[in-house]
Amino acid sequence: MTTKLYGKDIKEYDEIDIDDLLSKLTPEELEQLSNEVDPDDSLLPPSQRCKDQTTKAPTGPLNRKKLLEYLEKRAKEQEDWPENKPYEGGIKRGKVWTPKEKSRTQEDEDLEVELDLDDDYEQALIGASEAELVDLAASNLSQIHNISKEKFKRLFEGLKTNTNLEILSLANTELTDGPVEILLQALELNKNLKSLNVESNYLTPQTIRDLVKALLPTQSVLELRTANQSPQVLGNKIEMEISKLVEMNDTLLRIGIFFEIADARIRVAAKLQENNDAIRVKRVGAQ
Repeated sequence: MTTKLYGKDIKEYDEIDIDDLLSKLTPEELEQLSNEVDPDDSLLPPSQRCKDQTTKAPTGPLNRKKLLEYLEKRAKEQEDWPENKPYEGGIKRGKVWTPKEKSRTQEDEDLEVELDLDDDYEQALIGASEAELVDLAASNLSQIHNISKEKFKRLFEGLKTNTNLEILSLANTELTDGPVEILLQALELNKNLKSLNVESNYLTPQTIRDLVKALLPTQSVLELRTANQSPQVLGNKIEMEISKLVEMNDTLLRIGIFFEIADARIRVAAKLQENNDAIRVKRVGAQ
């Protein structure tokens, strides 16, 4: 079916020279055409989409100081808007916001039960040997807030020679950089630890980088979680250093670190995928 416009086949208009056609229009016809043009047409240049249609002659160059003085003078001359309710000092208007009371949940009750055990853990920590501290670490040190730096150091000293502990979780225990210096030494010696969780503590970005680096000598840890520290931002330099260290680790399968740099995040994800694929290939080959 042929489409016609003004009695002509629409394909014939493709051969018409638009510039030649516009040159034959009068100023009045050009003005009428510009008013009919769609201003939201993205194919038109901005100068034509935002055509100035003001007929008033310009009053002169913009004087910012005079404009501000005029606006200030105009604002002072205008009367205040009438209020439905006159202002009275010391009286609050509208509804006063009050927070909703939180209902007790099973999670809150479980948390209270767990916190009630702190005294028992404190008694267990007093006088415990390095081996006993390591054994205690395997059962539930996370969320315990009264562990001193000395006890952390004794725990990490015992970890250097321990051959039984495979999972060490120290999340939200107010762990700082000081005791971690001994943990770094233990990680370089211990070949049996498979999972380390130090999330939600007070470790600096440099310490987190050193933790990743300490995994390289033995390459036995499969999972490392260090997210939600205070401060939380690692910085571009530290993130790139961590990504390079992860690329040197052929054993690490999971890592809990938030990367803001896309390059570091992609590198780490690719290396972890490579390590997981290697484990899968070995498992399939063994079958």
